Amino acid sequence: MRGLFYLLVVLSVLSGRQAEPDPKPNRNKEKSVRRLDDEDSVIICGYEDDQLDTHENSFIKFAMNSYQRVLDQAGGNFVYSPYSTWLSMAAIVEGSEDRKNLDDILGLPLDWCVRKRYEKIILDVEKPSSDVNILRTRAFVIDDNLRLREPWQAFVPDHLHQNLIIAPINSEPITAAYAIRQIINFQFQELDLSGNSVLLDSMDYAGLWKTSFPELLNKQPFYDNSGNQIGWVDMMKTKMRVKMTYVEELKTKILELPVGRDGYYRMLIGYTNDNIDLLELYKDTDLNITRITDSLKESSIPMEIQIPRFSIHTELNMRNILEAMGVTSIWAEPSVTRHISDPPALPSAYIQRTTVSIETAGIAPPSDLPGPEPTKENNVLPEPAPVEEDTGLDAVIGRDFIANRPIIFGLFDAKMYTCLFIGSFSLPTYVL
Repeated sequence: MRGLFYLLVVLSVLSGRQAEPDPKPNRNKEKSVRRLDDEDSVIICGYEDDQLDTHENSFIKFAMNSYQRVLDQAGGNFVYSPYSTWLSMAAIVEGSEDRKNLDDILGLPLDWCVRKRYEKIILDVEKPSSDVNILRTRAFVIDDNLRLREPWQAFVPDHLHQNLIIAPINSEPITAAYAIRQIINFQFQELDLSGNSVLLDSMDYAGLWKTSFPELLNKQPFYDNSGNQIGWVDMMKTKMRVKMTYVEELKTKILELPVGRDGYYRMLIGYTNDNIDLLELYKDTDLNITRITDSLKESSIPMEIQIPRFSIHTELNMRNILEAMGVTSIWAEPSVTRHISDPPALPSAYIQRTTVSIETAGIAPPSDLPGPEPTKENNVLPEPAPVEEDTGLDAVIGRDFIANRPIIFGLFDAKMYTCLFIGSFSLPTYVL
């Protein structure tokens, strides 16, 4: 009981504790930080902003590479946030002796000042709003025998928004395990406390479309990759002008839908009509989001859109996924993390919990909805059958987007297409 009380006090009080600032800060570094906050500056520490494009592309590459590793671990319906993973690893980089390897994997600039600028750009991607709710928790839980190094302890909470939490991991592991699970509310993943620290992150998403779905079709047939019905889903339906493309190497139709009041976010959704395993195909194909988004075109006429309504809860062992990407030293080599704490922090687990809900609600109704059907009551004479209009899109796309089979989906910001989360829906809500 004493241990539980102690831990709860620690979690509520010490999670925000920071070291006193360095009494003799590096003047050049301090000047660099001030420049980072200067949004009107075009040149940051000798680098023009457009030179950061290379690193933005590296983030996209990290997101897609890690997603492909997640495909090996997850199945069915799942969602993963590369954005959370990247930020958690960026915090570790700041106290790591293995910086070159981690920078290469994350796509971080080696130059300190440019790296800070880039981290700030990534952190500013998510904007607080009443119409798109993205709630994140990132925490680094360390054993109470470790003493955090002041430079790292002072930097990480302020600049990378990482919570630092102390817990009796080694002395009272059962009590610690219970409380650690409550931090991000995960239940199913095993928690390895053989080390002296644990990485945690969680994300909960619920957002409004820029344009709502006016219809919900209950219990519509849902098919597998071979075209066999495997159950039913509730389909959200609308008709409006949209941006779409067809990616030949992925055999996939891609739809882009704006999210939020000003369309600040974009949801990309894709599916294939070919009898192929979509997820297996994505494992072995270079996922170039930039090439996909550059090829999106807006339809010249309203298109019928149907996508599933769903909610997905996923818990991932991110340590396994990162090890598959080459992140191996931070878990077992004391010399690598000695700038984080004394003794060096050796995280034995990294758990990510992500929950996403996709619903019909939006900011405004579609402007392209057809008027009332002609009837005697409304005295509207039926018009002659219209000539089929050109969609303005490639013929292979067809005239609709009916996602009644496995889909991939992801949320991105509209400016840089930073991947905030990405996932798959392939198992129906109501099983046959």
